[in-house]
Amino acid sequence: MNELTGQTISYDPFQLGYKPDLVEGLVESLFNFALKMHQMGRLEDAFAAYHEILNIAPEHYESIHLIGVIFIQIQQAQKALPYLTRAIEYNNNFAAAYSNRGRAYEDLEDYNYALDDYKKAVFLEPTNIPFIKNQTNILRKQKNFDEALASINKILSVTPDDVETLNNKGVILFDQKKFDEAILCYQAALSLKSDFHECLSNLGNSLAAKKDFGSAIEKYSEAIALNPNYHIAYVNRGHIYKILQCLPRALNDYQKATSLAPSDPNTHWNEGLCLLTLKNFEDGWSKYEARLDIKDLDILTLGADLPPTLLISHHLQRGDYCGKRVFLASEQGIGDEIMFFSILPDLLEDAAHVTAQCDARSLMLLKRSFPNVEFIDKFNVEEIAVDKIDVAIRTGSLGYSYRRDMTSSPGTAYLKTDPSKVEAWKRELPADRPLIGLSWRGGTDRTNREGRTATLDELRPLLEMEEYRFVSLQHGDVFEEIERFNRTTSNPVQFFPADRLRDLDELTALIDALDIVVSVQNTNVHLSGALGKTCFAMMPKVPEWRYGLEGTRMDWYKSVELMRPKDYGNFGGMARALKSKIGGSLNRWSHDG
Repeated sequence: MNELTGQTISYDPFQLGYKPDLVEGLVESLFNFALKMHQMGRLEDAFAAYHEILNIAPEHYESIHLIGVIFIQIQQAQKALPYLTRAIEYNNNFAAAYSNRGRAYEDLEDYNYALDDYKKAVFLEPTNIPFIKNQTNILRKQKNFDEALASINKILSVTPDDVETLNNKGVILFDQKKFDEAILCYQAALSLKSDFHECLSNLGNSLAAKKDFGSAIEKYSEAIALNPNYHIAYVNRGHIYKILQCLPRALNDYQKATSLAPSDPNTHWNEGLCLLTLKNFEDGWSKYEARLDIKDLDILTLGADLPPTLLISHHLQRGDYCGKRVFLASEQGIGDEIMFFSILPDLLEDAAHVTAQCDARSLMLLKRSFPNVEFIDKFNVEEIAVDKIDVAIRTGSLGYSYRRDMTSSPGTAYLKTDPSKVEAWKRELPADRPLIGLSWRGGTDRTNREGRTATLDELRPLLEMEEYRFVSLQHGDVFEEIERFNRTTSNPVQFFPADRLRDLDELTALIDALDIVVSVQNTNVHLSGALGKTCFAMMPKVPEWRYGLEGTRMDWYKSVELMRPKDYGNFGGMARALKSKIGGSLNRWSHDG
């Protein structure tokens, strides 16, 4: 039985041109023939010849090894492992077998075992450049950048003009946010190979990271001129056009990338995000579903792994939920989770039963707000009863099913706070002036923290208005920052321990006890909108798609007003404008203290 095809074969080496002159040297002659077949790409013939050798010499480790290599070539790494391991057992100094077993483990995403084998191969053959490159690549995949850099420097000590390695070193330095050093590596590679289009695109990435957007666009355009089919350069250039708010150009580049690489879900995902930003929800939600096919996409890996028998569907129409037991698998951050749960009333009209994963911090709040939904902690996978689920989707896929026309979004309040907790906050808070909730930090390294975060000093024109009391809603440890600010003002910001506001039942109760919320782009905007609380949201220059690029209102929440840099300048300008905006909203203020 041929393991490659699953068919019974009759193998005759003489019919394939093998003519041994003597029985002596049979194995060597047959191995040379098998190698020739292998090198010619005739894998079935090579596979059969290697097995013929093993019928004669069962411990011929080179043939055993190359059978494993064939399985790697046909993308059957699991089948390769026993052969490669057997070859190593017969010859534990067989560096190539270690390297190829490392490749098999890498294909199976078992990176620790892969690295162990690559290191053994390098130990046995310290000057073997391909082995060192394999080791370097896996170290980078594991984000072990320091070791990866040491490994790549070893390659360059032997082959200093290796342009591929210079480019790869630049990529590692970029990962370490050493953008100037990365640029030098890319420039060195390009001085040796000026038409290296991948390197030009990478150089553009480092220039963009330094906010030299004009030069970045030039490099992406040069890469495209050299290789008009290089879709990655279109994606990268599209990102910069998006940052510069040239959305039509960004969309054009994303669509070109999709046409060049239609099987790459990343291209569809980027196009979808751009379409949603432009409020083309019909096409945008459809492309948004491509995120489900992106391997290791961070927004889909924020919870525990789902049961392997749970099939996640996509592109479902509203009718697909009718009378069904629906499961919503968690994704994205807690703000997006709250936003997408605004669609639950629509889903409950159609489904027989709804089970939804959620962040543990929002569990009590959501159970009170949607008593007909069964909520479970997203890390408690054992609570998922697969046999009681008819349809399973990611929560974000509700957009495609129910919001391709955003006029169907009511934008009204849907979260319900605990009245006793709201009253407890009111008793604790001062009652002499209107209470303004304040949140000034947003984002992560991945989601533009720098652009989304203000300083208390920038907001000083607002915070020194003594007719208001300001209460911190900021997530995280901001004790020292507030203390420093409060020492410089006669109107101190009130704050509470971070742990106290971690639970969303407490945080939303506090928001409900306030009169108005002022926040940068973060979860507090979603919570305020979902509570129907008036919120002034200070937008960065490049907002997330949920906020769009134009207009003062969010499609998701009627109570949220968006303040954009093009209208007010920086956060300081927004703070000055808020002095009158808040007064207008509170012109009939009275406190229930």
